[in-house]
Amino acid sequence: MDEMKYAKLTEVFGQWKAEIIESLLKAEGIDVVLVQDSISQSAYGNPFATVQVFVTKEESSRQANC
Repeated sequence: MDEMKYAKLTEVFGQWKAEIIESLLKAEGIDVVLVQDSISQSAYGNPFATVQVFVTKEESSRQANC
């Protein structure tokens, strides 16, 4: 089985906050994946649901060394 490629960077409340972080990281050329709980992804949406922000393990370890 392949090892996971991504590591969790942070977790925020609100999709809009996660999208701001995503935009900033992508502007720096960093690959980002946002994951929101499936329970909070209803037909109406929840703007304050918990969203996890993942970056590649390579980027995560590079940031930790700074």
